Amino acid sequence: MDYASDRVSGCRIYQYQHRGLTHLCLENELIRVTVIPDKGSDITEITYKPKDINFMWRAPGGGVRETGKLIPTKQSVLGNNLDYYEGGWHESFPGGGPYKDGGMEQGLHGEACLLSWQFCVIKDTEQEISVKLWCETIRFPAKLEKTIMLKSGRADIYFDEELINLSEEKLEYMWGHHPVFGKPFLSENCKIDIDADEFTTAQGFGSPTTYFEEGYTAKWPSGVAKAGQSVDLSLMPKKGEKNAELIFINGLKEGALKITNTDLNLSFSLKWDKELFKCIWYWRVCNGLPGYPWYGRTYNIGLEFWTGYPNYAGAQENGTVKTLEPSGRVRTRFEVNIAGN
Repeated sequence: MDYASDRVSGCRIYQYQHRGLTHLCLENELIRVTVIPDKGSDITEITYKPKDINFMWRAPGGGVRETGKLIPTKQSVLGNNLDYYEGGWHESFPGGGPYKDGGMEQGLHGEACLLSWQFCVIKDTEQEISVKLWCETIRFPAKLEKTIMLKSGRADIYFDEELINLSEEKLEYMWGHHPVFGKPFLSENCKIDIDADEFTTAQGFGSPTTYFEEGYTAKWPSGVAKAGQSVDLSLMPKKGEKNAELIFINGLKEGALKITNTDLNLSFSLKWDKELFKCIWYWRVCNGLPGYPWYGRTYNIGLEFWTGYPNYAGAQENGTVKTLEPSGRVRTRFEVNIAGN
């Protein structure tokens, strides 16, 4: 398949190859969205055209890697996610951290973000475009189907997704969406709006620049840091201030978040079903995580909506692991809304 819309205005789709991987570009008058079906259906670009701003973070190392020519030096206990991770927005399924269950092993963020997804164009008109993507995970008997849609004249992205149990057994799973934001959108001028009850810091994150003790809980968004000062997590650290955190935000009043850059007069909003994706993982690395894999050179935040936390074993213990009946299905919708002036 080598697809290209027959027009150069309004909504359109075109397919191209980069570093050996198929890319799909979906765009309209206001936004451009680039998806890599060959690598997890990762979204590497969400660009707001009037300001030429791509919200998605690009990882160090030149972005997309040519997976067919990459041979990791050694199998990591985390799996191979970080060897192939180009940044942007990937889908984490069937688990968060590495885990083993029923004889099956999964690496960091599961299989879906490393597999090749198939795709087909559902609709291609000047007013609306939609693409369907799907994959079957290998070690876990499930299928993910996802449709992405744009409409003319709207800076919005609409997602419709279904998870299908392909087995005759009840399955336990974790599922998350992992959008990560970086420069030039992300800066000390950004503010995060989330209506939630509390946050808890992760155990064993291993950063020397965390503000808070491990396992610390406080009312979102502010808490008392190890050094005794009050820290507002809805604001980015000041320029030059190093920090790295992994935080779980719970008690969501709604499945929604918004990041606003007040200097750029630009905002990025996400809306989802909070009954399915009950919490947010807030991953923040502001040049504050030394050693592998970032070596202090990244400035990014991930605001990820997840079914549970803090990892597979932890989700089993705290009751946030999800179950899917034999041949069962779960359907969900979420959307992105961008506003700028």
